[in-house]
Amino acid sequence: MSTPEQSRIRSLSQWRPRPGDLVLAGGTLAALFAAMVPLARVITLSWWVLAALVVAALVFATGVVMRGLRVPAVGVTVAEAVVWIAAVTALFFSGTAILLIIPTRSTVDAAMAAVQSALDDVQYGSAPLEPRVGLSVVIAALTGLLAIVFDHVVLTARMPLLASVGFIALSLAPSIAVPGDFDPAAFVLLAICILFLIRTDTQLRREQVDAGIPRRVPYITAAPADTRGGAPAPARSSTSAMAAGIGAIALVVALIITPLLPQPAARAGYGGATVSIDPSLRLGNDLRRPIDTAVLQVHTSGVSAPYLRVATLSDFSGADWQPDTGPASPVIRSSSFPKVDVDRGIALTKTTTRVDIINLTSRWLPVPYPVTAVANLGAEWAVMRDNRTIVGSVDTSAGQSYEITTQVPSPTSEQIRASSATIVNGAQAGSPLTASVPRSVPVDIAKLAHDVTSGAATDYDALLDLQNWFRGPDFTYSLLAPRAGGFDDSGVKSIEAFLQKKEGYCIHFASAFALMARLLGMHSRVVVGYLPGTASSQVGADPNLYTVMSSELHAWPEVFFQGIGWVPFDPTKGLGVPTAFAAAAAPGSPVTSGNAPTTSARTPTPIRNEAGNKLDVTNGNSAAAAAAAAAANPAPWIGAFLALLVAAGVPSVIGVLRRRRLLAAAREENAAAAWTYVQEAAIDVGLSVPAAESPRSFAGRLSAEHPVPLDSIGLLLAAIERASYGRGGLRGYWQGDAMPDAAASVRTALLASVPARTRWRAVLLPRSLFVRPGSVYAGASGSSGAAAAR
Repeated sequence: MSTPEQSRIRSLSQWRPRPGDLVLAGGTLAALFAAMVPLARVITLSWWVLAALVVAALVFATGVVMRGLRVPAVGVTVAEAVVWIAAVTALFFSGTAILLIIPTRSTVDAAMAAVQSALDDVQYGSAPLEPRVGLSVVIAALTGLLAIVFDHVVLTARMPLLASVGFIALSLAPSIAVPGDFDPAAFVLLAICILFLIRTDTQLRREQVDAGIPRRVPYITAAPADTRGGAPAPARSSTSAMAAGIGAIALVVALIITPLLPQPAARAGYGGATVSIDPSLRLGNDLRRPIDTAVLQVHTSGVSAPYLRVATLSDFSGADWQPDTGPASPVIRSSSFPKVDVDRGIALTKTTTRVDIINLTSRWLPVPYPVTAVANLGAEWAVMRDNRTIVGSVDTSAGQSYEITTQVPSPTSEQIRASSATIVNGAQAGSPLTASVPRSVPVDIAKLAHDVTSGAATDYDALLDLQNWFRGPDFTYSLLAPRAGGFDDSGVKSIEAFLQKKEGYCIHFASAFALMARLLGMHSRVVVGYLPGTASSQVGADPNLYTVMSSELHAWPEVFFQGIGWVPFDPTKGLGVPTAFAAAAAPGSPVTSGNAPTTSARTPTPIRNEAGNKLDVTNGNSAAAAAAAAAANPAPWIGAFLALLVAAGVPSVIGVLRRRRLLAAAREENAAAAWTYVQEAAIDVGLSVPAAESPRSFAGRLSAEHPVPLDSIGLLLAAIERASYGRGGLRGYWQGDAMPDAAASVRTALLASVPARTRWRAVLLPRSLFVRPGSVYAGASGSSGAAAAR
């Protein structure tokens, strides 16, 4: 008798991987990471990528080893879970573990703390997030968990088509969370991985059938023979053609139809029943919306309503301005708001502002600047200390009413002229992000900035020159020109085109001003928020109560002055209030409120509705006309309709191609193809096709409970039994067109025996595309027999 140790050694020595497991595991790992490529727009790339790769690779390797040892599916999943826990523990919590991989109570506590840290980053941060330890732990752990799931679907259940749905959903999630430009390279990479999995799985099934393993009815048919009863011919390219067809349809949808569709996430503008905010500079579509609605009511103790900021954008190191990220503290802590630090002699004006949310659902609260205290907000809201913006853990702004206290620096014109905004030997305060300039910025823009400001004696005068130039006769406000000209964002190319065409709207004025300020050697950033709104014109109305409309979404630049802080400007022509500070010798002159530009004696106050009808545009184009043109443009709706048609028709087309391939194989003496055709037809109408049921039992159930042709089902049963148990194997019993005709007649009878709703579902969304005959899911159907026919 052999000892247990000898048995174990013998078992290990006889280990061999199942055919194709290594290829499928590698392909699934590649598909998983291809689906995670869009995550780079949400989380900055760092070592979390390597950690996630190590965890996922160990999970897939464990699956291959366990299946090579012929461990049952449940045992494989358990082993993968154990390796998953050990890998995460070793990578992140080895200091609290036994032998580096065995977690302890301290390990669990550390893991819970890491999860809480990751949740805080996600709830209070803005994309792209910095991958701190907690977020890296969660990503690596979730990647390993997804690896276990996809390993089960692809290698255990052998349903790569079903797994592809998960891969696509995973790749879409970051785009939904942070809308951005379509990435064709990432899409093509994922499509290649998915098609590789489908093609590999199909080829393995064909090889299995050719080898006669198993003797039960195979899932996929074998290649036809060259002659009746002869050796099989080389496999046809039908599977490759099918994969190429799926890829072609997907490319058409992604590259042609998708660009015509509206952005998937509601933005700062009109978002259906409510308005929502996306802290980015992609405001064009929202400002062109024809529907305007009240979003806020503002009551202020100041002489006028303030600008309300939502987010600041400082990072312009890449193609676009990116929202600021950083640590956040709950607003209920008094220490969450830093002191407003200004030079001696700079006046601080204390103002109280109450904001009532009317129709806004957002994670970001509109607030004046600089916030020093907040009342009536719960612990779910936090303040980002670096920019004093307020962000929440969920979209809970609807119905909020809160009070903001601000201390606004109010320098005189002499004081701000004496202050410097220029960076000298790196001594200027502020983040390096607020001074970075992309290498792709043309030299002509820097030359233009210096030419416009060449006559300025101080930094403040130079910025006033820029502001006046943008608001002067050379520029035209237009919501339509950027779209017609092919630029509708804040990138370098759009700024260059805007400065050439001299037509655009707030994001172009603000981003161009901020970039030119940096080229002059100053710290600058862009702010997204709302204009001050409009006071009620009714007699007896509260003069300090203002209503803010969704069309008053706005963007403006800020420049940092030493000893004063961030000073706003508004270069957008015809909108907002241009910045101007009063001289100390003129006590009756208005001064800036600090959180918004203000008027001066030289610049009249224009109307402030960015999508209103009274805009200062020299070419006669108004925002109302732009909105009407956008509303009349049928392309988005036509694109959406075509996308729905294509999406609805893809499963049906794939089903037709698959059935044609099976019938073609049946016509070439493949009995298994004809029987698979009938099995999949049964699955489509809701019948169970368990692996334990013999062909004769299945045929008896069909003929007893459904009006299928007895001669047809009898012919198919005889053919599959001879093919399965006879000497000739799966071929050698050629019936000409009799087998495919019999299979088609059985499917027609099955479709006719079920209700119309089930019939349409079987045609438009065949269940057999995801559920294979004999799989664990095919045997779990609750519909069978006469019950399905009712």
